[in-house]
Amino acid sequence: MTAGETPGGSGTKSTETPDVDDPLYIHPTDTVTGTIITFKLLGTKNFRVWKSAMTRALKAKNKLGFVDGTVKKVENDPIKSLKWERANVVVCSWLLGSISETIYAGHAGSEKAIEIWNELNETYFKCDGSVIFNIHQRINSLTQSGLSVSDYYNKLDSLWKEFDGLTNLTECVCAASTPLINHSKLMKLMQFLSGLDDCYNQVKSHILLTNPLPNVRNAFAIISREESFQKNGSMSNTSNNSKSQTTIVFNSKLNDNKRNKGPNQGLQCKHCGIKGHTIEKCYNSERSFSGNNVVSPNTDTCSSNVNVSDFRSLTQEQFTKLLQLIGDKQSMDEVTASANMAVDHPNGSTAKIQKIGNLNLSNKLTLFDVFVVPEFNDSQSTETVETGNEGGGLYYLNSTPSVKVKVVKSDNGTEFINHKIKDLFNSKGILHQTSCVYTPQQNGVVERKHRHILNISRSLLFESGLPIKFWGDANSAKYTGHVFVYGYWVF
Repeated sequence: MTAGETPGGSGTKSTETPDVDDPLYIHPTDTVTGTIITFKLLGTKNFRVWKSAMTRALKAKNKLGFVDGTVKKVENDPIKSLKWERANVVVCSWLLGSISETIYAGHAGSEKAIEIWNELNETYFKCDGSVIFNIHQRINSLTQSGLSVSDYYNKLDSLWKEFDGLTNLTECVCAASTPLINHSKLMKLMQFLSGLDDCYNQVKSHILLTNPLPNVRNAFAIISREESFQKNGSMSNTSNNSKSQTTIVFNSKLNDNKRNKGPNQGLQCKHCGIKGHTIEKCYNSERSFSGNNVVSPNTDTCSSNVNVSDFRSLTQEQFTKLLQLIGDKQSMDEVTASANMAVDHPNGSTAKIQKIGNLNLSNKLTLFDVFVVPEFNDSQSTETVETGNEGGGLYYLNSTPSVKVKVVKSDNGTEFINHKIKDLFNSKGILHQTSCVYTPQQNGVVERKHRHILNISRSLLFESGLPIKFWGDANSAKYTGHVFVYGYWVF
């Protein structure tokens, strides 16, 4: 066929302008090697999404008629028949190029696009009760779980659209359509809010108290602004911490540089002749510790391996006691306390420490690492003060004070404002008070008290030398008059 001839081979030149709106028209960019969607069909799990995306792409290319049967081959017109076959091959290539390799093998022999389309529909399109149930269950069980608000909303929105596509309800135009639409919007709003993380509880309460309630898109916009605000706050804190750490590192390096400069070469000792110090600080001179009541480096109690410069602020008596403690460390379980070691009573009197170490109360009971103070309070009497049990290395008293809840003050969250909580408080004689709406100052009071309680718990663990596993015991061991528990006060 020469240039200018028609596909039918008539030999006459075609002077007609191509109709770009004709489904048989093939644009120069419509090639068999290209793809028109960005993902591939994997099977039943993404067929509905793949079909929706492919339908839109074919409609944009004006080739949807090749898969739904509206554009048919004209057998009695050779020119149109040839154009149809060319366009059909292009559509078949698009369909086969958008499916996975495992699915491709079963449809590679099909010659018509409508056959491939129908076979894929029959194989992978399932719309029964189990599919609808699974999607509905995924909608109700979906939670944010650390995802960004945008990713969480997009997942939920795709499930909503997939569920609506399966149910395929007829659009209602009667007067009852408005309440039905409002009910559907309300359900979507509740599903969106119920799956958010706990850090958005305060914003959720404000949204639920709004009258009228916003739609799910407006709620998403509000939550997104709150997420952006929280991220900006955390980035600011991280920046401040980074600056403080940089300052610490800089100061540390500066101090290291000062220490690495070495001795002052402008000074020279008149006793030993070495540069860097004077005779007052010479370690080879007997005058180095004179006038300060400090032990001499040549004393008999000092070991030759001890750096005396580290003990220049100790007196003779303190230095001797320190060496005794170091020498007796191996037999610490049987250390006898010094005569001047004592503990003070609250009334001003003192009690002598008899022993530091392990105390055998009986053949079966030994107290480890204790101070033995026989004169302390009523330890000489035979009266039982308290009874307790040992558990996990900690002694628990059997008697615990009883606390009666009188007042509970909470915010206006729905977990506190409901009939069950109201009936419970009434049955127990508890007064329920709520904070004022849009009053963040009251939250500051709760946060400060919460911080006070945590500080007390940390102090108890630190002073007692207990590990972190006793954190719950430290919280339950204190009674401050009122306790903060997950957003509300108990008096």
